[in-house]
Order: sequence, then structure tokens, then C-alpha cells
Amino acid sequence: MPKAKISELKKAGTDAEAGYVSVVIPCREEQNYIGKALRAVLANDWPSDRLEVLVVEGDSHDGTRDIVAEIAARDARIKIIDNPGLFAGSAMRIGHAAARGDYIVRVDAHAEIPPDYVKKGVAILRQHPEIWAVGGPVDRVAAGEGSLLVAAIISNIFSTGNTPVRVGKREGPIDAVACPVWRREILARVGNFDDALARNEDDDYFYRIRRAGGIVYQAQDMRAKYYVRSSIRGLLKQYNQYGFWKAVVAKKHGRFLAWKPLVPSAFFGVLALAAAAGFVTPYIWLAGGALAAAYVGADVVASIFVGIKKGFGSFLKAFVVFPALHLTYAAGITSGLWCCYVRRFSREEIRRRRLFAGLTR
Repeated sequence: MPKAKISELKKAGTDAEAGYVSVVIPCREEQNYIGKALRAVLANDWPSDRLEVLVVEGDSHDGTRDIVAEIAARDARIKIIDNPGLFAGSAMRIGHAAARGDYIVRVDAHAEIPPDYVKKGVAILRQHPEIWAVGGPVDRVAAGEGSLLVAAIISNIFSTGNTPVRVGKREGPIDAVACPVWRREILARVGNFDDALARNEDDDYFYRIRRAGGIVYQAQDMRAKYYVRSSIRGLLKQYNQYGFWKAVVAKKHGRFLAWKPLVPSAFFGVLALAAAAGFVTPYIWLAGGALAAAYVGADVVASIFVGIKKGFGSFLKAFVVFPALHLTYAAGITSGLWCCYVRRFSREEIRRRRLFAGLTR
């Protein structure tokens, strides 16, 4: 496990001899974001003759492909590759197959990386072979007026928990990172991405890295930006899908990869049991009521912080959206468990039916 922090690690391994880098960008219907993502990648401080950018495009119909083609016409480092599988798992699989790089960087179309991101990531990997993938925390930012409330809510720790990749106060080994940089050679150790996963394919891949003995490392000053969904409806749909595919990944590995995703389902499950068991003894209703009151109190506190940033109207909206987010996420996990364990669908069958895989906006 690395002892030094990124401020020390980043000093070495930034010359042209460090290797060839392939940036893979899974992309589908991203006309509002792909230009920003591409320009940020192209601005990176890495030798231009040792960098390629593979935009793996999932049959977009909103002008995304035209935007990429226009930028590619001015910069030969960009290549457009078709993704008939549409989703990110198949995009990464295709990108890996086409990549020429010694190092591969995944950048989401909703993300922007800073100019020194590639340089820092490669430096860490060169100095520390025990680190198989490295990335940084992400700032959740709004792309327009409609997503300001979404950004405030999703940046609050009450939304999905105090995860280090969101809060960004942790330096060291971690379960997962955004915009990861890894060596191409790890493909021989853990295999390619699972293209049967429409979502959470990165959770699956990072788990396979850790299970094979590698370290996934978060460096605090490799900080990227991520543009949140443009509406509350899109946010709820996104997290409903995340919950569903968490269960699918859990079925694949025979276990949930972390306990935090189970908290919303467990909480609402306990409340439901308390409501039913209260007919046996009213003390259970009192216990359930106390638990519900604690949740409402936490909701009020979190909503106050949103309101301080965005105004009183945002406080009222956040007070409703936080529980809605938790409920839809829990409903997604419950639906995933039902499909995987009751209906016994394989992940390939789930993918074929395109369950919980629609675009979120």
C-alpha cells in the first residue's frame, strides 16, 4: 500500500517516454456535454503524438456524433468508434479492443478532467505497480439553471452517503474512482468489461481488480468535474437504475460489493415491518416512529444546508427530493433482487429486455 500522498507521487514519470495513452469516452445522446469532455481531454499536458481519444458512440440521434466529428476534423487524435451495444459496458469493451495505449483513461461524457490529470495518473502508476487503477474525487456541478438543485442535492452526504469519491477528503485505497487511469496490462489479469451490464459496469470492474490483488487508489488533487442530470426526474430515474443494477452485479458475484447501497432498502424494510408488527405490541410502533423521526430530522438538516445555498424554496424541494431519492434507489434494488432471484433472469436476459436501462436526462 502506498505510503506517500499524491503531492509526492506526482513528481516522477511525466516525460514522453512514459508511454502511449488511450482515452476512452463512452458516449450516447450527449450533445450538451461531449464537446466539453473532449476539449478538456485534448487540453491535457501529455505529448500529442502519444495520446489518442476514442469516442465509442452508441447510435446517438441528437447531434452528438456531428459534434464529435467536427472536433475530430480539427484534431486527428480523435477517433469515432461505433457501439452497437449502446451502453457503457460494451463501449469500454470495444474501446479496450481498439486502444493502442500502454495506459487507458476512462472519461465519461458528462465529465471534465483537468489539464494535468493524465500526467498525474500515469506518474502514480509508474511509481507504484501495486496500484492498478487511480483517479480522483469529482465535483458535482450544474450544467444549467435546471440542474442547480440537482447538484446541491447530490453533493450533500445525506443523498447517497458520505462516499469518499464524492466528498473527496480521502487519499489512498478506495473501492472505486471516477475517470480511472489504468495500465493496459491489467486486462490480462481481470479480463474486459462485462457488456451484459447496462449500468454499474465500473463497480464490477473495480471489484474484479481488488479481488485479483490490485489497489484502486484515490488521489485528492486528481479532481474532475461531473455534470449532474438536468432535472430531478432524471436524477431519480438514474438512481433507480443504479439500485437495480447493484442487485444484478451482486447476483453475478454472489454478494453485494459494499453494505452502504443496502441502507435505504433496509431502512424502509424495517419501517414496514415495524408498521405490521405494531399490531402485536404498540412498543414496536414507538420504535418505528422514533426511527422515522430520526430520518425526518436528518432530512430537515440536510435540506437546510441545501436551502442555505439555494434559498428557502430549495429547502422545501430538497425536503421532498431526499426521501424520494432514497425510495427510488431502494425500489431499484428491490426490483433487481426480484428479477435476479425470484424470476431468475440472467444478466444477459435482463440486458436483452433492456430493463432499467433507459437514458436519464
